[in-house]
Amino acid sequence: MEDYRQSEDYCKYFYSKGWSVEHIGNTKVLIKKIPWIGSVLKIQRGSAQTSLDELDKIAKKHNALLVAIEPDIKTEDPNYYEFEKYLETNGYRNLDLVFSPTKTTYIDLSQNENDILMTFDKDLRKGLKHNQNKNIRFRKIDDLDEFYRLLTATGHRRHVFVQNLADWKNKWGSFGDNLNIITAEMGGKLLGGNMFITTESAGFGLFLPTTESGRKNRVAASLIWEGMKIAKERGCTRFDLNGMYDDRYKLPRRWKGLTAFKRKFKGHEVEFMHPKVKLYNSKLKVLERLGLLWIFFNDTS
Repeated sequence: MEDYRQSEDYCKYFYSKGWSVEHIGNTKVLIKKIPWIGSVLKIQRGSAQTSLDELDKIAKKHNALLVAIEPDIKTEDPNYYEFEKYLETNGYRNLDLVFSPTKTTYIDLSQNENDILMTFDKDLRKGLKHNQNKNIRFRKIDDLDEFYRLLTATGHRRHVFVQNLADWKNKWGSFGDNLNIITAEMGGKLLGGNMFITTESAGFGLFLPTTESGRKNRVAASLIWEGMKIAKERGCTRFDLNGMYDDRYKLPRRWKGLTAFKRKFKGHEVEFMHPKVKLYNSKLKVLERLGLLWIFFNDTS
């Protein structure tokens, strides 16, 4: 499945922050120059076929301080342990820092809509049917500012950090027609919205803000279902709900409730390999022990 984090549209945001890119086959290697010191390299959801020898050449070419990798390999993959050993042999170890969800669930969109619905939890289906009778109106919009207002209002209510408007628009606006936004309204009141990305084969959920009225009307599931239908119409055969609680990491408690909700869609749950890092400068070991390697990546968080 093509991951949007390896797309040119996603890289445009990094370009605007001064990063550049090199390629190893189909894998994009992001490079951030640090004046008078060197550089840092990052690969998000890169192919497991990516040559570490070629990556090492790029790292040395750019005088890299470190290379961080989030491999596109899951714990269920038959070659998981072989690839982990391959990374370890080449000097990589676990990185206590994540850029992408480490666990998620995939919804199969290859079936017809009725068959997809029948895979959902019974209570979820009941809620979707109940909302159909409420005269909720779903609307596709292109106005990022309108959606951002809803996102920030929800963020403030839930005490969740939201990126500033300029950076947020810069990050997601580059996806153009592949960025989809829908809102839900009832009786003139805004209930919530769903923002997701579609590639040639998959949809990826991004943001699902709801108003207090939307929460009471349990509109979140309906927004996700409407998004899945749009993704299916665009040829996607899978929808990634983009994140679940992962017992391997220290994650916010609220993720447990969100995970329980997502499990009602009865998707296929997957865990990704732990992010990896290779230090090319031994002086960074102190920062690694203190958990401060994030300082090299905070401009694109």
